Amino acid sequence: MERPIPGNDPKATPAAQARELLKAGDVQAAHRLFLAASLHKAGDPEIVAGLALCLDRLGRHVEAARQWAHLARHMPEAHAGENALHHAACLIELGEFDGAKTLLRAVRNDHIDNGLKLTLLRRIAAAGGGDGTMSQPAKGGGYAARAGGIMSSNPALRAGYAELIADRPVARPALAFRSVVMVTYGRTGSTLLQGVLNTIDGMRFLGENEGAFFHLFSYVRTIERLSRRTNTDLPNSPFFGAGALDPATAKQAARAAVDAYFAPARGENAPDCIGFKDVRYIDHPDQLAEYLGFLEEMFDTPAFVFLWRDHAEVLRSGWWKQTDRVKAAATLEAVERQAGEFARDRSNCFALTYADLVARTERLRNLFGFLGAEFAPDRVDAVMSIPHSYDPERPEIRQMFENARRDRRA
Repeated sequence: MERPIPGNDPKATPAAQARELLKAGDVQAAHRLFLAASLHKAGDPEIVAGLALCLDRLGRHVEAARQWAHLARHMPEAHAGENALHHAACLIELGEFDGAKTLLRAVRNDHIDNGLKLTLLRRIAAAGGGDGTMSQPAKGGGYAARAGGIMSSNPALRAGYAELIADRPVARPALAFRSVVMVTYGRTGSTLLQGVLNTIDGMRFLGENEGAFFHLFSYVRTIERLSRRTNTDLPNSPFFGAGALDPATAKQAARAAVDAYFAPARGENAPDCIGFKDVRYIDHPDQLAEYLGFLEEMFDTPAFVFLWRDHAEVLRSGWWKQTDRVKAAATLEAVERQAGEFARDRSNCFALTYADLVARTERLRNLFGFLGAEFAPDRVDAVMSIPHSYDPERPEIRQMFENARRDRRA
């Protein structure tokens, strides 16, 4: 017997069809149906919530927040429970932690949410928006407090770390690359590797930027597409003027935006090599190879470092435990597959794993060689003894956090 196609039941209401499409992961189609349904039943709470969910998943968080606020204001009963949690998640994406915490306080602790409330509390704490406890204590003794908070409140630890990553006043060979892009996903030890890479003399390696450069990529690709339109030289065309757009100028603007982003990190004593890591590649896995090609054009002599982890371990870690395992596994596979396609036949790409990092294998040493850098085991070991994550699950890392907290209180 053939399985029914989601959203294709002629007897179902448009809202019900949209719900099925959303459940099946076809967010664009679900959004279109919810939007069409709203024209006839604008005050239907199911439609308002559906639109908000779709907008959230499409990354349009500002618009989603407006929908959630409308639901809370005009249909408070429909906003309670699960929808309040989704609203809080949306506010967290926007950095509005106080509003998110207010919503989370109102959700009863006995509400069955499969751990979503706890996950959101941890996200707030990890982003520096609170202690992650509120009315429900975080599991693991409050380990959701981010490592940056421990560092900022412990002057001795902070000073020691600054000394570890400072360039040594010695002659050094030129690094092999002028820039480094770390490609990974959450819970791979990427923040720890970020710390390790900052032990390299002449390198300044920054953290995540929430996929900011992907917006530049989308802009340039849109300009390229618009510039290919024909018959746009008169106002009777809906795309009047599009054919005159210059993709090269768009790329120059994007490159200037990237340079401006890194300008504060370069400072007066410009490093030989600048880099950054991000984990948002999972948001657009099917476009990753093309996106990395774009980044290759944006950076001066770039290297790409891929950091992976066993998928079963990832899905048992952090917020991944709250995701649909089948879909999450497919996303991880898609990211690594696209990255492999990009890296094929390129000499500026290097891959290692979480296991290589935590066990300090020869592969980690080889990464330094690939970058043209000296591997200083004492500095690397010292950095690895400092908390770099949040919500750690390995016992030895939990102990590291406890030691740092104890030192802070002393």
